[in-house]
Order: sequence, then C-alpha cells, then structure tokens
Amino acid sequence: MTINPVAFYIIATLIVGSAAAVVVVRNIVHAAFSLIACLFFIGVLYLAVGADFLAAAQILIYAGAIPVLIIFAIMLTRGSMTRAGSGFIGLWPLAGLVSLGVGAVILGVVAVSRDVWRHGTYPQDLLDSGTTATVGRILLTRYALPFEVASVLLLAALIGAIVLARRDEQEAAMERTDAERREREERARRRREDRARARAARPGTVATLDDDAEET
Repeated sequence: MTINPVAFYIIATLIVGSAAAVVVVRNIVHAAFSLIACLFFIGVLYLAVGADFLAAAQILIYAGAIPVLIIFAIMLTRGSMTRAGSGFIGLWPLAGLVSLGVGAVILGVVAVSRDVWRHGTYPQDLLDSGTTATVGRILLTRYALPFEVASVLLLAALIGAIVLARRDEQEAAMERTDAERREREERARRRREDRARARAARPGTVATLDDDAEET
C-alpha cells in the first residue's frame, strides 16, 4: 500500500499547520476548531494509507465527539470567551522549545535505528476486506476480554459523570431555593419599612422598625 508523496506532504503540512494553530492562536475557541482540523487531517492521512477503520474512528470520535465536548466545556467556563483569552498563550516559546526537543529526539531515534528497519508487503486480507473487518474479528475473538474490560471502564466513567452531574443539579437547586428565600425576606423587609414610613407620616404617630413586630 503506497501513497502519493505529494498528497502525503500536503496532508502532513495541513496537520502540522493546524497543530501549530492550536498553541499559537489567542482565542481559545479558535484553538479548539484548529484542534478539530488537525484531528480531521490525521484521519485523512489514515485513510490515505489504507487504514479505513482508524480513519473512521479518528474522524467520528476524535474529530467529532470529543472536540464538541471540549467546545461545550470552553463555553461553559467563565472567562474563556473574553478578549484576554487564555493566560497560557504567553508560554508559547517554552512550548516551542519543548516541541523542538521532542522532535529532535524522535528524529535521532529514527536516524539511529534506520539500519534495522524491515520492509514487508501489505497483508492481502487487509487489501481484500479492509482493516475494519480484520480489527473487528480480532477484537471479538483474540482480544475479547480486554475489549469487554475497556467497555466496563467506560460504563463506570459514564455512571460517574451522571452522578457528578446530578450532584451539580442538586447544588444548583439548593442555591436557587436559597436565593428565593433571601428575595422573599428582602421583600418582607421592604414592606415593613414602607409601613413604618407610612405610620411616621401620620400626625401624632411614632415610626418603629421592628422586624419581629406584625401589623395589627
């Protein structure tokens, strides 16, 4: 399975450019959309090399569902939509140095181990049926137990998220109840003050502001 070198370099340039935009742009929402573009182009690269299952999972999950959650979290976070943006944007030189260091290490490892690389032919069954059928068959036969364990872990995470969300709803309901109680107390206090001022305006009466007194 080969890929056109021109197409590979175009896709790689789009991946690197969108990844750089994630850490360079000041608006955090624009950074989230740049992340979506980066993950989408990675899925396109998977599709170009014949990994159709990875391409579908990359586009549907990493370029679709997860960025939507990230954007919702950003929009629900206080201060993220201001002009100031993220305060960590000033650390981009440090992030650039770290990225260059990691890239240098990867290139060094590739250069050192290049002599032990082995070239092989692309499996014929993958060319015939694609990676989706092959990966699905392996997950449900040889790796069925790890697959089910991962599903149980995801179920536990889902239940935990529901519990946390319900707890937040209960706290919000308690805050609303407390705010309504304070509002009722404030209205009652204002009515007592208005009655006291009305009594003070009558000739021969003395105004009193006793919160515990009731009008008779």
